[in-house]
Amino acid sequence: MKNQLGPFCVIGSGKLVDELIKKLLETSFTKDQFLGNVEIPQSCTQKQLGLLIEASSVLNSANLVYVDADRIESLLCNDLLTQLEDKGKKIKMILNLDSV
Repeated sequence: MKNQLGPFCVIGSGKLVDELIKKLLETSFTKDQFLGNVEIPQSCTQKQLGLLIEASSVLNSANLVYVDADRIESLLCNDLLTQLEDKGKKIKMILNLDSV
């Protein structure tokens, strides 16, 4: 049975994220529910992060956000999680594929 949480997106990129998306689409979601992935630049500041979140139609449309925390600096990751929670998003951290 496919997930009832509605649209989702992934913050991050790379092989792990690609494998995660493939696994989620095979097991839990339909292709229509996947809105895309969003990349957070390594040099992103708190202010830029807020602007990126506000401007991202993918993040604003998603009910569920998977976050590849390994690719985001830890203080920025905390800000990201807080801002997403404030918007009412459900968040799942990507640690490894076994945790999906």
